[in-house]
Amino acid sequence: MKTCSCRDKKIAYEVVGQPNENSPLILLNGIMMSMNSWKKFIPEITKNRQLILMDFFDQGQSEKCEGQVYDHDLQVDAVVAVMDAVGSADYDLCGVSYGAQVGLQVALAQPDRVRKLALFNVSAYTSPWLKDIGEAWNRTAKLHDPESYYYVALPYIYSNMFYTEHIEWMHARKALLVEFFTDQFLDAMIRLTDSSRNYDIRDRLTEIECPVLVVGADHDYITPINEVRYLHEHLKQSEFFELYQCGHASMYEKPNAFYQLFEGFFNQKNDIIIA
Repeated sequence: MKTCSCRDKKIAYEVVGQPNENSPLILLNGIMMSMNSWKKFIPEITKNRQLILMDFFDQGQSEKCEGQVYDHDLQVDAVVAVMDAVGSADYDLCGVSYGAQVGLQVALAQPDRVRKLALFNVSAYTSPWLKDIGEAWNRTAKLHDPESYYYVALPYIYSNMFYTEHIEWMHARKALLVEFFTDQFLDAMIRLTDSSRNYDIRDRLTEIECPVLVVGADHDYITPINEVRYLHEHLKQSEFFELYQCGHASMYEKPNAFYQLFEGFFNQKNDIIIA
């Protein structure tokens, strides 16, 4: 693990593989994820490119922001700090949910440094629907009751089909996560959730010039498919794919489709995107 400094705090990141003719790829975590969440994808991804993993502030091994209130600008700065530390001229970015939101904002802040952008299960703004979901998460997190937080937050991240068909896996995941949902983790989740309350880039989408892959899921209860499609319709260069019988956690529910879409997009040798 490496660290770099951003706003006088430490960001944890890892570099896997050697530089080659492809742009390095930075993976941007969903809100409850960490660098460890990507482990199963690393062997395939690093066959073709150098990979950079990172934890946002209040995630994983990066520094926590106790007592602070922040928005996505802090996380954008964290990504830029990692870019500077690695030192490549440009990067490909792939983000899931919260990470995809930040990825869009990095593309706005650093247009000359983002070659391509892949987005999974993301919208252009935090809707009233999502704000109220976040409020439910936060009120439960403040109870410091890990099981209650699991039941309020986790089932809705998956499609009902996946949850039912993989119920033993979900039970095992619950046992793991309940141990992981410490008071420190839950307090960090409150700050991370609050950081998205004012997220809204609808009026800036046409400023994004790079090719973008936009992927949504038909049973995503967190970022409904109509909001993902809106994002695609307002970007200049984008491909749109809808995953069927799949929920918000698409990389876990449809790992093969996730990887194939991701790899096909980044390995295109031309930059002609069919909208």
